Amino acid sequence: MRARVNQASFNREKKRLDNLLKAVSQNAFIAVKESAEDYTKLIKSGIAVKSPPSFAPTWKPLSEQWKAVKTGHKDEFWAETLGILKAVSVTILTKSTKLIHLFAGIRKETNADAFERAKRNEYGFGLGPARALFEPAKNVISTMMATGRRLKDKNKFRLALRIAIKKIYK
Repeated sequence: MRARVNQASFNREKKRLDNLLKAVSQNAFIAVKESAEDYTKLIKSGIAVKSPPSFAPTWKPLSEQWKAVKTGHKDEFWAETLGILKAVSVTILTKSTKLIHLFAGIRKETNADAFERAKRNEYGFGLGPARALFEPAKNVISTMMATGRRLKDKNKFRLALRIAIKKIYK
């Protein structure tokens, strides 16, 4: 059996498939960025609060020594807290048609001081107990798999694909 394909139709469909790949890539980038921003919002909601946030495990109460240091240098500690709050951000590391790599959190290369302060808070280095925010927030947003972390909310990506298909094949 022999079949003939109309060259114009073939070229039109080839162009649509190329456009579909670009549209899916762009919509997936938007979905990834939204997920990263959700993660940073969650982290920021736990900064500068007295009681533990709902997503974090129960924090140990501050020691009397640490409370004395905090109240004695009140302005200094608020400046440090604000520094951590401002340093938490989303950074685009790589973006191509087939690969999207974002970083959400505090990059050591961008703000080493805020990174060290956040690390002390996360793991309890120094005078105060551990007040983890980053790891519990990761557990809210994603699950750990054998191959690495996977986002729990896949609906954003399904929607990204549907929107791209509707846009290209109207």
